[in-house]
Amino acid sequence: MNDLHTAREYAAVTSAVYADRLVNRLIARTDMLASFPEAGRMVPEFNEPTVRELPERSFRIVYRLISLSRVDILRIHPAALPLPDTL
Repeated sequence: MNDLHTAREYAAVTSAVYADRLVNRLIARTDMLASFPEAGRMVPEFNEPTVRELPERSFRIVYRLISLSRVDILRIHPAALPLPDTL
C-alpha cells in the first residue's frame, strides 16, 4: 500500500485529479490478475518465472505468481527507476 501512496503523491504534484485516476488505474490493473494471473511478463532483472510484472502508465506492477488462484503484489515501482535488488 505504501507504493500506491507514493505513486499518488508523485502524480499529485502535477494534478490531484490525475493522481486519483492513476491510483484507480493501478488498482484496476492489479484486480485483473484475479482472472488472468499469468498476464504479466517475467521481470528481466530477476530471471525467475514466478516474478512477473504488468506495466501501467509509467509504473511497473511487480508481483509473484504463487498459484493460478493467488498472486502477491511485491511493488508498484516507477518504470524510470531501477528495481531494488530485493523485493
